[in-house]
Amino acid sequence: MTEQGNPRTMTRFVFCAAALAANGVVMSVEMLSTRLLFPRYGNTVFTWSAVISIIIAGLFLGYMAGGWLADRPKASLKKLVFWELLAAGILTAAVPWLCDAALPPSPTGNTPPLIGCFLVFGLPAAALASVGPAVVGILVEEGWSASFSSGVVSSLAAAGSIGGTLLTTFTLIPAFGVRSLFGGLGAVLGLSSLAVALAGRKSPRVRGAGVGLAVFVAAVLGLSRAAAHGPRFMAADPVFEKDSEYQLVRVFEAGAGKDLLRVLMLDSTQEGAMRLADRAVVFEYTTAYRLLVNFLRGREARPSAAAPRILFIGGGAYSMPLRVAEEIPSSTVEVAELDPVVEAVGRKFFRTAETPNLRTLLQDGRQALRLAGARYDGIFIDAYQGVMAIPFHLTTKEFFEEVRGALKPGGVVGMNIIGRVDEDKGLFCAMAQTLSVVFPTVRLHPIHCPKGGLQNVIVAASPDSGADLSGVLKGTAFSQGFDAASLACLPGQVLTDDHAPAEWLAAGYLR
Repeated sequence: MTEQGNPRTMTRFVFCAAALAANGVVMSVEMLSTRLLFPRYGNTVFTWSAVISIIIAGLFLGYMAGGWLADRPKASLKKLVFWELLAAGILTAAVPWLCDAALPPSPTGNTPPLIGCFLVFGLPAAALASVGPAVVGILVEEGWSASFSSGVVSSLAAAGSIGGTLLTTFTLIPAFGVRSLFGGLGAVLGLSSLAVALAGRKSPRVRGAGVGLAVFVAAVLGLSRAAAHGPRFMAADPVFEKDSEYQLVRVFEAGAGKDLLRVLMLDSTQEGAMRLADRAVVFEYTTAYRLLVNFLRGREARPSAAAPRILFIGGGAYSMPLRVAEEIPSSTVEVAELDPVVEAVGRKFFRTAETPNLRTLLQDGRQALRLAGARYDGIFIDAYQGVMAIPFHLTTKEFFEEVRGALKPGGVVGMNIIGRVDEDKGLFCAMAQTLSVVFPTVRLHPIHCPKGGLQNVIVAASPDSGADLSGVLKGTAFSQGFDAASLACLPGQVLTDDHAPAEWLAAGYLR
């Protein structure tokens, strides 16, 4: 009998493929778990740390349990792999449903509960990890040495992890809903268990296997249907919902007729809203667009003034860029927005396509600045999702140096941040100190000035030490401001690319 027709060769192939699939699904579960947790607890380093730790804990438990089960005297290794894959498939398909039951959304964006996360995500990882030791034993039974079998399974684990990570990130998440993907992964594991059950049998019990597969698929579909809709973060169902490569993007509507409002949510944060009839801003902090309008209209009065160019870092619902583009029709307004789904939502739901002097740059904020040169009259930074998801690389001295480098002489910078103006140490102080290192004129406009407590603060900054920014927010709730130099902040809190613990500092506001 040739090696190609040898039943041992087919058995080795099937069980090696099962090991490859199991490890690929582990990484898919890890990547997809963030898409369920970010809307609940924020896109922070704490959430990522919880996910990685939980998956590794599951792998630890699975390897140990799998080795113990495979080493039992009367263990049938092929049956063991069948049951391990079947259990992993059911647990994986059940993840969204279990997540809704065990991990309710947090209004403050705290660190995910580790025990609950382990029950939801760690147990499928453990079941998948338990497959490896049994496959090593099967390969030894089929004639390979223990050392070679161990090396093959370890290599397949690495290859599966790479494939699962890349396939999930670049293909599956953009193409399918996250919740349905868990059902799909469960079905893949169910088919793998069927292949394992039939491997090497001369007279497979096709009817019994078919019934078992039908029962499994029915269970997977039932779980997927139960998990089809996630927990509500607002009273109504969204008119649009899609998982992008970066976040869960949803659009909600409220009111009717001339009072129809559209609200954009990124993960669990309301990122902006618009009254559709006249494109008016809704949230009070978004009136801060007046900073650019007031400042640039003063410059337009000069005889030699050219048409202003403006950059917004962060698109959101586009409410502020649209107002600036409409109120200064001679301007060119560019928006650096990393997420193409947010850009598409702006065109479809927030009327950006109707504004010829507004365009989107599908780039990270720092990439847009590096390509800009010194060409902008005004830059507004609104890329932070509250205090739950703050891109640390948009808080540092090096970032603000790039902002300054992209400004024309005499330009202005606006920024929306959340903090406590009465603190002496924390994220707000660190941001104010960092800005002051780069810009000689920094003025702070809290919405509840000068009261304490967590609140929106609009920052106005200029590279000109003699700039008068006292009136840039006239006509808004932020009109009263003060110079950053008057803050009672402790020294030594400047953020840099090398050391910018923005998430840790922001977490202090949630305690």
